[in-house]
Amino acid sequence: MNALLERIRGKKATKNKLPFSLNVVYKSKNGSWRGFVMPYDITYESENKKHVQDVLRKMVIQYEKGLERYNKPEHLLNIPLSDKEDFNKFSEISHDLFNKIFTGNSKVIDKNYYAETKLQT
Repeated sequence: MNALLERIRGKKATKNKLPFSLNVVYKSKNGSWRGFVMPYDITYESENKKHVQDVLRKMVIQYEKGLERYNKPEHLLNIPLSDKEDFNKFSEISHDLFNKIFTGNSKVIDKNYYAETKLQT
């Protein structure tokens, strides 16, 4: 865990790129589970929290393979959240979430959300 934190701290966020991707899964207002991945604006929704987590992880792997294949085009490295509910959820939890991430947690389990980080290569 400390090695992950040191690697995250060692990489600098720039205006156009976070040094890690962030998966967040939360209970949507419509009652289903919803998740998003920053900075790619990948989203998924289902009735099952675990299913959302699994699908998001697979989608990130495929997205990052595509980025590698096309030499990491800048316009695809940092896409703002397009869904208003995702944006609002991130705004609501971001302070607490980043405090937990930067104190060494790569996974955060909270009563309102689940989040995990993955260091970008």
